[in-house]
Amino acid sequence: MDSTAFQIVVICTLIGSYLFIHRILSLLAKFSAQNLKRHDLMVDALQMRKEYVEAMQKWTEVDDEHEDVNVDIM
Repeated sequence: MDSTAFQIVVICTLIGSYLFIHRILSLLAKFSAQNLKRHDLMVDALQMRKEYVEAMQKWTEVDDEHEDVNVDIM
């Protein structure tokens, strides 16, 4: 194998390695972005749950204070 062929093999190997590493890093970045979106959705869901629990607590407090206001329809 002469010097030129060896250089071509080395250059092709370096380009292939670069493309392989670039692909791996882009997949990791995509996975990280998906996890960030999931985290944001989880935080939003927990915040909504907290607000719901607080609203239900306030509603039951008001319900206990004004029992005579509630009318049983049936």
